[in-house]
Amino acid sequence: MRELFRRSLVRSRSPTPAQSTLSPDPSAPRRIPCSACGRLNAAWRTTCEQCGTRLPRLEDVPPPEAPHVERPGCVTLWILLLGMYLGIYAVVLALNAAVNTPLSTRDVVVLAGGAAGLVVTAAILRGVWRMKPWSRSPAIALHTVLLLLFGYSEARSGLPDSTESFFERTGGLIWLGALVVVIVWLATHRAEFHYRPHVAPYPDDERSG
Repeated sequence: MRELFRRSLVRSRSPTPAQSTLSPDPSAPRRIPCSACGRLNAAWRTTCEQCGTRLPRLEDVPPPEAPHVERPGCVTLWILLLGMYLGIYAVVLALNAAVNTPLSTRDVVVLAGGAAGLVVTAAILRGVWRMKPWSRSPAIALHTVLLLLFGYSEARSGLPDSTESFFERTGGLIWLGALVVVIVWLATHRAEFHYRPHVAPYPDDERSG
């Protein structure tokens, strides 16, 4: 009777197999899967609580893989392209600072603003790369600011007067269109940024369901 009571108490305190398999918390207690029935057992057990099969030592059980986030391919491509553009912009800023010496007060303000913008943009893009929920709204704001800046620049440039200007204007319009598409995608795909990380199960855990 005491043994039955102890087993029922352990069973009530132990998490379900689904919780043990899908928990993204790396600090959660390790459990040993049974090779026969797939049940996840407490680390101190030597035999399976469900079928009585001999369990391996905890040291012999490989740890679960680190959590990973499923990121859409379009997000990966866009961040890589935007990251390349920002890298080129950073190089141009550094070259301007090196060539235009001594710097005037206006140049210092422009360079400081550009550097701060790069840091903020990099932080936002890092959040979008990891599909963090907090990064969606700042990313929408960032792309809206870029859209306004480039749109204003294109409006001031006037009509193209040569073939080279025509191709530059076409590239600018494509860039503006891409910004609009990104803003619409971010605004309409909120659920993508609330994706729960998937933790790969222990071996044979899929049999525990």
